[in-house]
Amino acid sequence: MRQPIVGIVGGGVLGASVAYALASRNRKHYRIVLLESLSSGGLVTSARNSGVLHSGIHSPQDSLKASLSKRGHVLAKRFAKENGVPLLECGMLIVASFGDLPHLITRAKTFMKIAKNGIDQKIPLSIIPPWGLRKVEPFVRGIGGLLLPEVSVVDGRVFTEKLISLSEALGVEVKYDSPVRGISKEGGLYRVFTDSFEFAFDALVNAAGLSAHRVAALAGFADYRVKFFRGEYYEILGAHAKLVNRLVYPLPVEGRATKGVHLLKRPDGRLFIGCNSVEVPADDYYEEEKTPEGFFREAAARFVPSFRDAELQWSFSGIRPKIAVAGGAEPDFAFDVSSVEPFFMNCIGYDSPGLSSALAAGEYVAERINRLV
Repeated sequence: MRQPIVGIVGGGVLGASVAYALASRNRKHYRIVLLESLSSGGLVTSARNSGVLHSGIHSPQDSLKASLSKRGHVLAKRFAKENGVPLLECGMLIVASFGDLPHLITRAKTFMKIAKNGIDQKIPLSIIPPWGLRKVEPFVRGIGGLLLPEVSVVDGRVFTEKLISLSEALGVEVKYDSPVRGISKEGGLYRVFTDSFEFAFDALVNAAGLSAHRVAALAGFADYRVKFFRGEYYEILGAHAKLVNRLVYPLPVEGRATKGVHLLKRPDGRLFIGCNSVEVPADDYYEEEKTPEGFFREAAARFVPSFRDAELQWSFSGIRPKIAVAGGAEPDFAFDVSSVEPFFMNCIGYDSPGLSSALAAGEYVAERINRLV
């Protein structure tokens, strides 16, 4: 019997995770081909993000984001340790700052809501009273917080590169510099055209990240509407970079699809403040109209007052695709089996917590392929 051929469009962390999940379990059953438009994997959103392996506490309990990040961050930590990927096991502190005091009743409700969300999901956490904050983070100021000890930070690009190299060792064919130019359905197969190759796939997974809605349109699925949001990061330099040892996040604001500007530790020990969330007109709008340094300085000073005098340096930005939904609510991941015969899955709006969720998302997609192909 002919070996089914599975194509994966996109060599970011999601596409790499799908390839790895399929190859780990079914390498003798499928021929797997990964198409990446650039010269290497993980160069775009997978590298341009915080690297935080989120717990799921910021996502609604019944969402795909919550379930995949809850399992995914455990798998990611294990994968990083087993494969030499830089990892920082530092924990996360969600802080109610003194700036929340004028809206104390509303913010107290938010605090209890996010704490309950964590408890309901059985996420390990501790409620930190005002007098306990200094014991956890001596320079952080606030009226209380939630400590999530199992949250970690990973190097997203190295993580993705390792997934791809292991997938190749398991037989996955990786084609770099292969942007998809056309897709047609012919004789029970999806025919995919790049600048150099033509492939006929029994199953196709669209994990093209910022371009996923365009790839979907090439295959005839043109109803997806996405918006692009940029997050910028400034590095905190000098002695101030040693004042915080954990991730420090604000209480989220109801109705906003963002976790808020936070203090970010990286596996190499550097400290950043970021990221904001600004809608931008294009998926490559990385440095135009940068947000002024003062915005980030004031945001950092909400947690550590002395950061008003810190030296900041603009570092990088990343752009996330979000499915356009009414009211500005947080959209869930859209993993849609848009065609069964032949199989076509669209993965649209794969934003935060995408890195945390990746390995679990790879399992999720692979399971659906196994059921239907």
